[in-house]
Amino acid sequence: MPVIALNAIGRYTGGVESYIYNLVKALLDQDQSNNYYLFMSKTQELVYKDLLAYKNLKLISYNINCSNPFARILCENTLLPLDVIKHKINIVHHLCNYIPHISPYKSIVTVHDLCVFYYHNNFPEYNETKAGYNYFKKIGNFVASKAQKIITVSEFTKRQFLDKFRVDPRKLEVVGESYDTRKDKNIINPDILEKYNITKPYILTVSVIRPHKNFDFLVRVFNRLKAQYNLPHQLVIVGDVHFGPEKFFNELEKSKFKDEILYMGRVNDEDLSSIYNFADIFVYPSLYEGFGIPLIEAMYFGVPVVSSNAASLPEVGGNACLYFNPCDENDACNKIYTVLNNEVLKNNLVFNRKERLDHYSWNNIATRVLDIYNDVLGSKND
Repeated sequence: MPVIALNAIGRYTGGVESYIYNLVKALLDQDQSNNYYLFMSKTQELVYKDLLAYKNLKLISYNINCSNPFARILCENTLLPLDVIKHKINIVHHLCNYIPHISPYKSIVTVHDLCVFYYHNNFPEYNETKAGYNYFKKIGNFVASKAQKIITVSEFTKRQFLDKFRVDPRKLEVVGESYDTRKDKNIINPDILEKYNITKPYILTVSVIRPHKNFDFLVRVFNRLKAQYNLPHQLVIVGDVHFGPEKFFNELEKSKFKDEILYMGRVNDEDLSSIYNFADIFVYPSLYEGFGIPLIEAMYFGVPVVSSNAASLPEVGGNACLYFNPCDENDACNKIYTVLNNEVLKNNLVFNRKERLDHYSWNNIATRVLDIYNDVLGSKND
């Protein structure tokens, strides 16, 4: 019976953490034949502990500080390969962009994006120096040469990986992502609106706060909507601050309509489910995404989506979104206003979401990933 390990070691939040949890759960829902191990740090145990309900999964946690990249690198190059040997593991699937240099086993790597090459200021721990860039370049080159298979989460990310690294294109497989199943569209609690001071109809956006997420742009667009159209809505922004929030908070502070803009930070899944359900529209202004989970999540809740046309987003959203140029405030303002005031268009966007949700279901994703595992299991060692 094959033994498969999934490496989740890291300080993951947001989309990557959601991807790991939901992929592992979907694999275990489908596959009772293989045995699985999930590698993580001690601090991640609470996130994944309910997965222990599956009898063919065991958790292995390491007492390391994932905020220290050197501690993680040391663990993944010493303790992890020893556990691979100890537990006779056949494949290790590294779940976020990285493969250890000491990896004497068959490897699969999921590459979520190449943001670090395009938005260096999102990663102050590696900064914009040539050394930081070269560090990630070396990681990418090692992934390209060492992994048996490389899963990219979109065709866009696949093209970028092929542009950046010398790699056999046959190694690359495109398998998307989906919404976080820990959120529930059946949770509709109107008391949540009062809890978060939501007193009017509202435009919603959900994402971590980083410069490329373009929230300073969204604040300026909201200012235009209020000034030009006397829009009755509030703007509700949900998400952790990661790095580089200054432009967003500066724009928020100087807005004439700042009392109508609610920045909530991180919100628990139950509350966020209700916040999604009561939103009039979901807007996603990002300049760069490797996939774009928030689009699919908003579709799951039946919220009409207006999105940036950058990077992978048109590929993911298909005809279930109306798109704008994320550098053109007037275009974004017009598109948002159009959807808010056109019931036919709004209903069409919501109707078209079914095809996107079916395409990016966790069941389909797990089936594709299991096919890749079987392909690698059947291959000879390089």
